[in-house]
Amino acid sequence: MPFHRNKYRGVRAAGKGKPIDDSIDFVRFPTVFANVRLLLSKKKMMKKQMLVFALAGAFIAFTACRRTAEDPSSPTAGWENRGTDKTLKALNRECRTLYEADRTDSAFTIYSRIFRNFPASPAGNRDSLRAETGIALQYFYNSSYYENKEEVFKQITDSLAHTRHPYLTGPCLHYLTAYRCLATRFTGDGDSEALLREAASLPPAGDATQEMIFAHLVARTLQRYSRPAEQYIPMQQRAVRAFRAGGQFEDPTDILSQMGYFYNRTGQYEKGAECLQEGVDYLRSHPGYKKIGAIYLYGDLSNLYARLGMSDKALEANASAIQASRERNGLLLTDLFRMRGNLFDELGQTDSALVCFEEALRAAAAIADKARAESLADGIRSDRAIFMVDHSERFPGALPEAIALLQKSCADTLRDTTTEQFMLGLAFAKNGDPGKGIPMMEEAAREFAAQQFDENLDHAYGELMKMYASQGLNDKLATLFPHFIALRDSVRKEDKIRATIAANIRYETGRKEQENRVLTAEVALKERSLVYMHIILILAGCLLAGAVAYLFQRRRMHREEQEMHRRQLNGLLSAQQELNRRNEQLSFELEQAVHNETIDHVRQKLDPTLLSGEDEKRFRQSFAALYPRYLPGLRARCAELTKSDELLCMLIHLNQNTDEIALALGISRASVNSGRSRIRKKFGLRKEESLEAYLENVD
Repeated sequence: MPFHRNKYRGVRAAGKGKPIDDSIDFVRFPTVFANVRLLLSKKKMMKKQMLVFALAGAFIAFTACRRTAEDPSSPTAGWENRGTDKTLKALNRECRTLYEADRTDSAFTIYSRIFRNFPASPAGNRDSLRAETGIALQYFYNSSYYENKEEVFKQITDSLAHTRHPYLTGPCLHYLTAYRCLATRFTGDGDSEALLREAASLPPAGDATQEMIFAHLVARTLQRYSRPAEQYIPMQQRAVRAFRAGGQFEDPTDILSQMGYFYNRTGQYEKGAECLQEGVDYLRSHPGYKKIGAIYLYGDLSNLYARLGMSDKALEANASAIQASRERNGLLLTDLFRMRGNLFDELGQTDSALVCFEEALRAAAAIADKARAESLADGIRSDRAIFMVDHSERFPGALPEAIALLQKSCADTLRDTTTEQFMLGLAFAKNGDPGKGIPMMEEAAREFAAQQFDENLDHAYGELMKMYASQGLNDKLATLFPHFIALRDSVRKEDKIRATIAANIRYETGRKEQENRVLTAEVALKERSLVYMHIILILAGCLLAGAVAYLFQRRRMHREEQEMHRRQLNGLLSAQQELNRRNEQLSFELEQAVHNETIDHVRQKLDPTLLSGEDEKRFRQSFAALYPRYLPGLRARCAELTKSDELLCMLIHLNQNTDEIALALGISRASVNSGRSRIRKKFGLRKEESLEAYLENVD
């Protein structure tokens, strides 16, 4: 069974619902009074005064919401006072919020007021104003549809058109005409036909977006009301050209899928496949795309593949459509599982087909609108009944149930039930009542012939011939056989043509898939290279950060070590100098004493002390740690220096003056000066050269 597209494309699948605004996920929130009822149910012991307050608060909140449009600071008042693109944009934003809160009645009221008093020359940016006007018309129509007030929408927009509103029939004429077409039920009356002719005669709009939306909606309307393909296909082609020229649409795949669907309806399978493949390419280049057009796109593609006998591809596309449907909360999921069941039936996989019918029933049961859920379930049961009749040899006990379900389906006068009528007759015949069943089959076969459904007619003739043969109706068998042979030849020719087309499409599809695989591999390689590069950069950054941290830590430790050695040097020098200074002080005090012998004895005890061997060792170690290259450089300049000379040079390098050096080494100042002269001679310094400066430059 072919994929069923909704009669009203762009309408919620569950119940009559809202027209699909694919930029909005409609969410139902409880009303204020529902909240009050919930409060009462949870807290039955609430005092009467609290109940009064709650109801009063609810009434105030409800009144405030209803009076929003009267608020002079609201977007509605702003639009009526100033009429600019910015105020209309704010208005559309407010109505989107109303949609999200399931308050389409308020949105309809606002838009009715706005379009009844639409300014003749609204101000602002022309492109932005034109785009916002198109959005406003879309919301206005959607809310009128949801509230069953399409007639009011039609009256308002017809009045604007007939009075030649300067702006709406000027820069926005195509928008206005497109939505007037959607709201008009083409019954063949003069007004409907006039509007249809007006829409078909309009030249392309000045901007690509308006042209695309106009042509797309008008083409949908023409096809919906069974106008010839020569009218709706060129119109949809205009929409596709506008889309490719840069037109902006919330669901581009819907443009391409509708074009592919139209081509497939008229047997232009290769063009249809090309359009649908373009839509698939768009989806692949936009990961995360979750619009309804993706469901239609894959559904149409699956239907095309099934039509061409490409069952494997049909199942793949159907699986993609189901995935897209699940991402849209199961929209059209029942139709997709019904189609999947029929695909498995054609492949002879009856168990899988039954599973799909059960999945379709579960999807229908999940729909909130119980009336629509039951209607969809009836359709699924009808499909399953047809399946049972086709496979009656496997399910012989199911024929009575199938007959009951098919009788219920045939009672539906709002749709074509020729297939159900034929299968009902076949079920009667197989269940032992050929006298009742065969006439029903013959009547349905005549209807197939009138409708020129050759494939259905071929199947009907085949079943009738089997039944004639089983009942011994040789005259009818002989009469039908030539027609069956002629039809079978025609069907086989069509099958060969479709097989050729299928081969071309399979080749092109395979080539495209190979290109996509190559492109995907290249992208994956680039992504992996980018990932590896990022990893390398991160690791390099970590190594660099570690190295920097190590260097900083090493430098800090080195500074601490130098500071420790510097303190150690200063401590040694200070202690030695303090000791020798104390000795000098005591010697001076003893000189004041009377007894010379005692003085001499004590003075011998208080002679200035030299650096001990252990202290000198620690001094040299600390100095070498602070200035590791100094002593080697000093010795390189003069190998004749003694250890005493080196000590004197180190102290001079530490900026010690003569007194401090004398105290540190425990020698007289004269001895220090004598040592300095000795060192100058060893270095060969002239009289005018400074020993301090020379020693300072030693590496």
